[in-house]
Amino acid sequence: ILDDAGIDRAILVGNSIGGMIAMQTSLDAPDRVIGNLILSSGTNLAAGTPPEVAEAMQQDWRGVFSGLLDAAISAKSKAERPEILTYADGCFRVDDNFTEKVFWASMADPEGVFNWNISERLKDIQAPTLIIAGEEDGATTPEQNQFLADNIPGAEIRFHKDIAHFCQLENPNLFNTILRGFVGKIAPSS
Repeated sequence: ILDDAGIDRAILVGNSIGGMIAMQTSLDAPDRVIGNLILSSGTNLAAGTPPEVAEAMQQDWRGVFSGLLDAAISAKSKAERPEILTYADGCFRVDDNFTEKVFWASMADPEGVFNWNISERLKDIQAPTLIIAGEEDGATTPEQNQFLADNIPGAEIRFHKDIAHFCQLENPNLFNTILRGFVGKIAPSS
């Protein structure tokens, strides 16, 4: 994508799987990455999944995934900005957009979103990295985000109240302020 856009180096900004893509790009093409702003992400997400959750998925994958999606929106956002959950519903709870086959393929693929594991390689990410995590995130937990910060050299993490998985949707003003500050810090104007 960078080649097609004629961009040599970039600051990568990614939420959830987008954060995973940013981290993988930082490993695969470190010379192309100026910095990473990672929002609510993780690695090896399926690790430690309790057997009862795996069993529940087998019986009602859509219900379990819907519960995960509900846990990805903060209580404040649900009350004050219900359109965020409506938007998320439209992305993931629509059969022709996120099918059962896509879900199970993601679960089974050893490099898929749930099993993708770069835990041992996080130490090799050298680009300045800022991680934004919501205190109420039930999709990628604060602990999963903290793991990234603890293992990426020099990474900084900021937790935010009344935010879950989607800082850029739940509090766009905060997100824009963080983004401007991060860009200004690592790529100041000449």
